[in-house]
Amino acid sequence: MEASNTNRPRRSTSKPMIIAGSAVLCLLAPLLTAARQLGPLGATALRSIIKKKNLSPQTASKPADQASAAGSVDAILDKYIAALGGKEAIKNVTSVVQTGTFEAPEAGLKGLAEGYSKLPNKFVQKINIDGVGVFLRGYDGKIGWFDDPTVGAGEITGQELAQTLSLSDLHRDIKYRELYKTLTFSGKEKVGDSDAYVIEAVPPQAKPEKLYFDISTGLLVRQDIVVISPTGETSTQTFYEDYRDVGGVKMPFTVRQVSPALSFVTRLSDIKVNVPIDDAKFAKPSRN
Repeated sequence: MEASNTNRPRRSTSKPMIIAGSAVLCLLAPLLTAARQLGPLGATALRSIIKKKNLSPQTASKPADQASAAGSVDAILDKYIAALGGKEAIKNVTSVVQTGTFEAPEAGLKGLAEGYSKLPNKFVQKINIDGVGVFLRGYDGKIGWFDDPTVGAGEITGQELAQTLSLSDLHRDIKYRELYKTLTFSGKEKVGDSDAYVIEAVPPQAKPEKLYFDISTGLLVRQDIVVISPTGETSTQTFYEDYRDVGGVKMPFTVRQVSPALSFVTRLSDIKVNVPIDDAKFAKPSRN
């Protein structure tokens, strides 16, 4: 069955469903490489983006209440899964196709974004930056690979591959207890104007992350992570916004990523689920 949505949502006070769309986070890794290779559009110029008020919501820490049932890890994750629509709704998603735009306004960068994911673990992501070129990143079920105009083509291995596969898992939002070694409630903070519960999550092969769940809706609204890329590690904040219904499951159509090296916004114009995707789509491109 194919389902898609290109219309903007109406605001609702009902409890929404959501897939957090963490796969979009993987787009940052190849773009971090570009940020260090683009001369005047490189890291120095791009750092100014994180100074914009609308790209760096202020947070205010509050004391952790470890005894609070509402603030326990299990309660937070259970509410999150319920907000997703339940395990079965998420498990019914077997493929996702995303199309939209990429933009880093203050750096003068913009382009088109595409993403394809298919169970059990195949994906490919494409960013075509105007005047720069096409950045590709994928996994064909056996080999992780990248291909971009700044460093050429190669394979993704080790910790970088482990992180990439975890972030691109279509069902990761109902598998947190499996994907992380430890999950610890660490208090409350502000994300924009809303209060959020914070969970510190430690993956097996990467540095600790922070997950921010809106207290009212239960949705994942922010994720702090150290992204592993070919040029090193970069601390990154990712914000999930503009949730819309796609075939009975809500997904974020706007993902903002803020880091010292490169900050940008991905705005999706269309998402389709459960559509056929040829396995050839995930194969590493051959270079003549």
